[in-house]
Amino acid sequence: MESNLQYMQCKAAIIDYIAKHELGVGSCLPAQRELCRILGHSMITVRRALFELEQVGVVKPVTGKGVFIRKDLTKQTNSGRILLLDINASFREIDMGVRFLLQYVRKRGYEFRTVSCGEYPNDLTIREIEKASGLLVTGIITDSWKYFLRSFSCPIVNIGTPETHFAGAKTVFVDHMESISQAIRYFKKRDCRKFALINGPKWYMLSSPMHNAFKKHLAENELDYSEELELYASDENRSREVRDFLMKHHEKIDCILVESGVEPSLMTCFYEYGWNRVPVGVVGTSWNFIQPDNRLVTLFGAPEPVFQSAADILLDSFNKKDMQMWPDEMICIKTQILNHTKMERN
Repeated sequence: MESNLQYMQCKAAIIDYIAKHELGVGSCLPAQRELCRILGHSMITVRRALFELEQVGVVKPVTGKGVFIRKDLTKQTNSGRILLLDINASFREIDMGVRFLLQYVRKRGYEFRTVSCGEYPNDLTIREIEKASGLLVTGIITDSWKYFLRSFSCPIVNIGTPETHFAGAKTVFVDHMESISQAIRYFKKRDCRKFALINGPKWYMLSSPMHNAFKKHLAENELDYSEELELYASDENRSREVRDFLMKHHEKIDCILVESGVEPSLMTCFYEYGWNRVPVGVVGTSWNFIQPDNRLVTLFGAPEPVFQSAADILLDSFNKKDMQMWPDEMICIKTQILNHTKMERN
């Protein structure tokens, strides 16, 4: 599974290299050893990626001469339309993730649109789906939505969790429970002993599993759990709830773990009130990436690999079955740590 991710990333990197350097038809790619150095992949990964690109007519190897471009990727062609459906997740902010997907998909010659959906599909949603070549879906996908989406024949990739997987789709996910464990171990090594968890609303599908994992991994690491140091942030007045929680408990806290959907509210409070000595671990796939200059934040489940993989898998689904690199329906992206933390403790 991890190898497939490497092949897909390498394949996408080669396409990016061709477009960035404006290599037209007949141009020669760098030698394979040089590609390994440029792209940071092994020889076997580069060779398989080139083989896959050869199969779809992008490149052609010529013995003794090199690998040549057969398809012009430097022109922005309209190959189809990708639609992102954000379903039943009004409490999240996803603008930055959408911008990443917009740029990434357009580089590959596809239109990109996003639609925020409620509990049931409306006429606008149906019209947009009918015009789409493929769907990316995320959010709270109820049984009625799953049944509705199965009625369409276009490829579907779900950016979510195993619990939101449904027949007919491929699901890309990060193991949030492993992220919790990883975060607690990470901060324990940095002398943190009093952890707070700022969770999503109680009705949110991840809230209960994250609560259970939080208690479990604190116990496994011989750290105390305190119910008063756990907040379920609601949809409304979330920023105020987070602010009041921090004002009440910040002197008791060594470290804060926050569910990624609630992260923007926490960051707003941190910037407004200057609580810049409490390290933060963001757990899960964050749609709004953390500020790069915030050195107190560590992200467990870096977002770009998840979004990039979801887009690559969807585009790969347009190929014939026997040429697809991602035949599996469930694809777990290995947790990656994006670390900006600089521990400055009194």
